[in-house]
Amino acid sequence: QTLSLCHTFTFGAKQAARLVQPVNEALVSADGAVEAVFYVQASRRGVCPLFQRFSRQHACSPPFSALVPHGDIEGFRQLLRVCAEIVRHPIGEALAADGLALYLVASVAQIIAAAGTQFLPVRAGIAAAQGGTVNYISGFCHTLATQFCSPDKYFASHPEYFAYRKDKGERVTRQLCLTNPEVLEIVKQEVLDLLAAKHDPSASLQIVSLTQNDNYDYCECENCKAFEKAHGDVRSATMINFVNQVADVVAAEGYDNVAIDTFAYQYTRRAPTGIAPRDNIIVRLCTIECCFSHALDDPSCNRNTALMKDLADWSKICGRIYVWDYTTNYAHTVCIFPDLGVIQANAQVFYEHNVKGVYEEGAYYAKNCNAEFVELRSYMIAKCLQDPYCDLDEEINGFLQAYYGDGANYMREIIDIFTRSAGDKTGHLGIYQSSADSLTLNNYQITQIDKAFEAAKAAAATEEQFANTEKTEMSWKYWKASANRGEFSLTNPNRFQEKQKLYDLLIKYDIHMLNEGGEYDDFRDCISVRNTKPDDWHMYEAGEPGAIIRNFFSRILENLMPFLTGLGALYNIYKIVSGVNFPGKGIRC
Repeated sequence: QTLSLCHTFTFGAKQAARLVQPVNEALVSADGAVEAVFYVQASRRGVCPLFQRFSRQHACSPPFSALVPHGDIEGFRQLLRVCAEIVRHPIGEALAADGLALYLVASVAQIIAAAGTQFLPVRAGIAAAQGGTVNYISGFCHTLATQFCSPDKYFASHPEYFAYRKDKGERVTRQLCLTNPEVLEIVKQEVLDLLAAKHDPSASLQIVSLTQNDNYDYCECENCKAFEKAHGDVRSATMINFVNQVADVVAAEGYDNVAIDTFAYQYTRRAPTGIAPRDNIIVRLCTIECCFSHALDDPSCNRNTALMKDLADWSKICGRIYVWDYTTNYAHTVCIFPDLGVIQANAQVFYEHNVKGVYEEGAYYAKNCNAEFVELRSYMIAKCLQDPYCDLDEEINGFLQAYYGDGANYMREIIDIFTRSAGDKTGHLGIYQSSADSLTLNNYQITQIDKAFEAAKAAAATEEQFANTEKTEMSWKYWKASANRGEFSLTNPNRFQEKQKLYDLLIKYDIHMLNEGGEYDDFRDCISVRNTKPDDWHMYEAGEPGAIIRNFFSRILENLMPFLTGLGALYNIYKIVSGVNFPGKGIRC
C-alpha cells in the first residue's frame, strides 16, 4: 500500500486483509487466529518518505510488536495509528534498524466480519521536523447549513434562516441566508462552543471552516442581493461580511491561534469590492473550473486567465490565501488524466503569488480505484510542494525506474505523448471531462503507445513491476474503449472480447469504483460489459429492461461479426496503416 500525500494512513477491512500475510502454518493457532506481519522497508532517505511500500520480505528483527484480540476493531484502529506513527518517523537513534516489522495477531475473517467493507480511517499527524500538522477542528469543508446552523435543527421552525430561491419561490435547506442576523448569532455561538471543546492553545494554528455547501442554492432574498450589489455585485460579498463578524468574535475571545476559513469557490470565487477579509480569515480559492492541459498562468487559456484575475483580486484584499487544487478526473477516475505537464508550473504560480497553503485534491478514494498514474502524480505533487523549482524531470525518471523497473524509459515516452496530446479537440482538459475527450491522438500515436506498453511489460524484472505497468496500461485501454479506438474500434470484430478482457483487468486489480460519485462495486454487476463502453458499465444491471434488450441485439451482432469479413478486412488495413506516421491528426477509426 502507498502512503498518501496528506500523510493519511487509511485501510479498509479488505485492504488490511490483503496486507496481512500468514507467516507459516505453525503460527496458526487452534482457534483459527493467524499471526501475520506488517513490514516497512527502509531506505537511505528514512522510513517516512511518501510511497514507501510494504515489503513482504523479512528485513530484520522487529523493534515493535502488537497483539489485537479477535474482533477488537478499535484495537485494530489503534494498531494502524501506531503503524502510521512509526512509518512517518525518520530513522534515528530509536529506529536505527534497516527495516521495521509490525506483528498483528488477529483473525482476518473476524476483522472483515466486524468491519465489513467500511473503512478504518486513520490520519497521522506530520512531525514537527517535517513541517507539522495544521488541524481543521471543524469539518474540512461545506460546513454552513450542515455542521453550522443545521436545517435538521432549525428549518422546521425558522425557514427564514435558510436561502430563498427565486426560481422555486421558497426557502430551501441547502444554503443559509447570510444577511439574517439570527443566523449570524447562531453560528457565532456554535463556533465558540466548538472552540471551548477543541481549542489547543499550544497549537501553531487551528482552523474553523465556514464554507458554503456544495451546490448553487445561494440566497436570493432582497437583503442578500442588495448587499452584494453594493460590493461589486458578487456573491462573495455576503460571505465575507458574514465570516468577518464571526472572526471578530473569535479574536475578541482571545483565540489568537485560530483562523476562520472560507471559500472562493464557484459562485463566490470573484472577490468583492468595498469589503476585505479580517486578518484572521483564510480565503480558500478553488480551481474547479480550470483547464489542466494548460498552466494556470497560460495567457492563451481563457478558462485559466479568469482564475488568475480572481487570484490577483483576492491578493489585493487578503493576505492569507489558500488554494484548493484538483488533480484527477472525478467523473472517469480510472481513465488517463494527462495533467502531469502542468503540476510544477501550477505550484510555481501558487508560490509566486504568495499563496500560504495548498490542498491538492487527487483521487482520495484511490483505495477503490487505484489506476492510471496515481502514485507518480502524488509523488510529483509532493516534490513540487516541497520545492516548486526542483529538477522534476530527474524526480520523475527516478520514480519511474523504481516503480516500473527497466520499462521506465518506455513509460516516460508514453507520458510525454499523453502530455503533448492532453485535452479535447480544443486543447482543454477539465476535471469532469468525458473519457474520450481527455486525449486527442491519431492512430499512429495510439500504435506507438501500444508498442511502448508491450516493451515496458517485457522489460519488467519482477512481478510487482509487471503489475504496476499492466495496471497503468489498464487505464490506457479504458480510454481506448471509451473512444472506440485501437482494438476497441468499431471495425474490429473482436472488440467484444477486448472489452471483456478490460473488465477482467479491473477485477484483477481490485477496482471497485470508476469515479468519485460511483457506488462501491456498482459497475461489477453489469451484464452488458462486452457491448457497452466502460463509462456506461454502471447502467446495465441484471433484470433491467434496457440491459436485456441491449444484450439481445448486441449478442446477435457479436455472433455475426466473424462472418462480416468486410469489416474484418477493414480492421486489418487499419492496423497496418496505423503503423505509418502520417502528418496531421491521422486517420480516426
